[in-house]
Amino acid sequence: MIDLVITSIFFIFCLVIGPLLMAKNLHLRRWSFLIVSLSLFLLSLNNLESLAAITIFIAFPYCYIYIIRRWNTPLWPAIIIQLFLLVYINKYSWILSFFGIPIPSFISLVGISYIFFRQLDILFQVKAQLVQTVPLIDYMNYLLSFWTLLAGPIQRYREFIAEFYKDKIIVSDEETLICFHRSANGFLKVLLIGSFFLYIQGQFYSIFISGETPIRLVGLFGFFYSFPLYLYFNFSGYCDIVIGMARWAGFSIPENFNQPYLSRDMIDMWNRWHITLSLWLRDYVYQPLFKLLLSGPFQNHLSLSQYCSIFITFSLVGIWHGTTLNYLLFGLLQGLGMAFSMLYRDMIKGYMGKEKYRSYNNNKWVANLERIITLNFWCFTLLFFQIDVSKIGSHVVAIFGV
Repeated sequence: MIDLVITSIFFIFCLVIGPLLMAKNLHLRRWSFLIVSLSLFLLSLNNLESLAAITIFIAFPYCYIYIIRRWNTPLWPAIIIQLFLLVYINKYSWILSFFGIPIPSFISLVGISYIFFRQLDILFQVKAQLVQTVPLIDYMNYLLSFWTLLAGPIQRYREFIAEFYKDKIIVSDEETLICFHRSANGFLKVLLIGSFFLYIQGQFYSIFISGETPIRLVGLFGFFYSFPLYLYFNFSGYCDIVIGMARWAGFSIPENFNQPYLSRDMIDMWNRWHITLSLWLRDYVYQPLFKLLLSGPFQNHLSLSQYCSIFITFSLVGIWHGTTLNYLLFGLLQGLGMAFSMLYRDMIKGYMGKEKYRSYNNNKWVANLERIITLNFWCFTLLFFQIDVSKIGSHVVAIFGV
């Protein structure tokens, strides 16, 4: 078993041999890529139970593709089954405990949440007849692609296949330097800057949970801002590494970040942070849910359908990110932030009119104030990544004496 992380020697080896895997011979390209990606994933498994779990998790949706094409069956049975498998394999303790299901501590899998999203993308595309055939080798290469297995970006199946099969050209020396430069910056983000803020947030967190009241406030303040910085540099650094090395191999991966901490509201934030996740949720959760609400319980209530749809969609973000109640609360806050941002935009536009709203929106003081509010709300939601919700009451009592 190996520890499959961005700094793993095995993972870096795969990044370095990327151009060899993108051979001109398509047959060689498909099989060499599969062998490397599959080998890397299998090496990360710690026991036979984990191997059995991932085999079932990967095999079922592929078999269901045949059922869809043969009998045109609905997608919801497959989605429900895969959701159950995801909840079980990923050990969603609060859900499993509610139904009295034992938590499978013997299973440990890497990248299962990203594999799940890729599987749903294929199922939706096949059901919509946008994809006619899904060869098993292409299915496996897409799900287990070593470039995006650990933490995305979430590439769509048709985009992946188009990139994988297009004719490869030799990357110029200038382009190679650009790719290496970006990847090197990514490693600096992860190993140096991200690690620094991780250390800092750990120190502040220790002060927060164990110091005296005034000192605890200092710890909370430091932790409040250092953890979001760590998260950004670690995650965006990883994306810089895999995007740069994949492009060196002649393979394009979609961008995932665009200066998110300059966002003016939560809608703007999710258009800049984990962009591929936001687009996936827009296409496969928000839009279908919006159409369902608009044609059903909220008929003729356009705005209410939008607010409810975006709240539900981004509440699910928290559940997808983690398995404890902390992440559920994180998701609910994201949903509230998104719904409020949409409501605020609509109210201001309706009150001011188009011309005044344009002037208001272009005002730099307004823009900077909105950025400060948005950043602080985002930092507040990220507290639930680290602070146990069951201990929040005791922290409040210790700090404020109430």
